[in-house]
Amino acid sequence: ASNGTPGDITVNSGGSIIVSDVGPAVTVNSNNNLTNNGVIQSSAVSGATAVLVSSSTPLSTTINNTSTIGISGSGGSGNYGIRVTGAGINGSITSSSASTLSVLGDNSYGLSVEAPVHGNISVNSFSVSGTNSIGVSITAPVTGNVTMTGTSGSSGANGTGVLIAALQ
Repeated sequence: ASNGTPGDITVNSGGSIIVSDVGPAVTVNSNNNLTNNGVIQSSAVSGATAVLVSSSTPLSTTINNTSTIGISGSGGSGNYGIRVTGAGINGSITSSSASTLSVLGDNSYGLSVEAPVHGNISVNSFSVSGTNSIGVSITAPVTGNVTMTGTSGSSGANGTGVLIAALQ
């Protein structure tokens, strides 16, 4: 950001954004990119979001994770690792082979795509733990490829690894 205008967000290797309150650790709501080479995390127990991508108009943005995004507060519910809402994005959500996405809590999500993505989604290893939790949930159209790599899992009663329920 410069002179009060939005800008790209980069978390460098060894750097971190860690919050303990409810609400997102990082919000992308402008035509800018997020690159995470460090740690983006919330330790809030319930209602936590590590990365929120949301706008009333479609965003031109790329979310790139090469390290760790997660929710570490345990015993709660309604948490999100990466959440895409609003009008959606024109861009991609990618993660490298060294990245992790980890979320604790009942009724929680590793990646929740609730708005259109006009680009590719590539998810490496993810782990969600909690009753009725979903590792990757896609309930909005994606015009690119969806790729899952690495070791992933959802633990807890009625947990789901990947849910694709998008309607065109």
